[in-house]
Amino acid sequence: MSNSSKRWYEPSRLVVNMGILGGGAIGLLLTYILNLDEVEGFLLTGLCALIGVALLSYGEVFLFRKRS
Repeated sequence: MSNSSKRWYEPSRLVVNMGILGGGAIGLLLTYILNLDEVEGFLLTGLCALIGVALLSYGEVFLFRKRS
């Protein structure tokens, strides 16, 4: 899909993947530091990944892209 056919509020795949990896790494680190069990660690990691994607997507779409 080319950039010209994207809607203006749609984040790129790179940003989404970076948010998943970065948020997941932070979630795993917090799971280790807080010594959580499997279920709580899984939920915390997923929540951190979701927050990471949301923050990076917001940053890319609303702060770094030029508005036409």
